[in-house]
Order: sequence, then structure tokens, then C-alpha cells
Amino acid sequence: MAEAANQIAISCQQQLIGINQVTTAMSSISDTTAKLVDHMKESETAINSLNGISENLKSMLDQFNLKSQKIDLNQV
Repeated sequence: MAEAANQIAISCQQQLIGINQVTTAMSSISDTTAKLVDHMKESETAINSLNGISENLKSMLDQFNLKSQKIDLNQV
């Protein structure tokens, strides 16, 4: 009977160790996910900024209306 109680106690300790490992892993996953969300928000901000810059650049370039002109070398 004492041996059975001892084995149950050992099993409970092993389960507790396993539960602690799972808890640590889940905490790590949660931290990593939070960091990923932060990086995604930073990326979104950078992308929006680049979109604004590219729109401004396009607007500036649209002010220049370059037409292809043929030059008659006989008139030079």
C-alpha cells in the first residue's frame, strides 16, 4: 500500500512538472505573439507612410508633362 501511495505521489509530481512546462511554453507563445502583433503594427505604419510618399512623388511627377517630339535633323 505504501508503494502504491509513493508511485501516486511520484506521478503527481511528474504531472506538476509537465503542467509547469506547458504553462511556461504557453507564456512564451503569448509573449512572442504580442511581439509579432507589435511588429505587424510597425510594418503597417511604415507601409502607410511609404504609400503616402509614393502618392506625393507620383503627384509631383504628374506635374511634368513630357511629350515625345521628333526632331527634323534637316532643319538644324
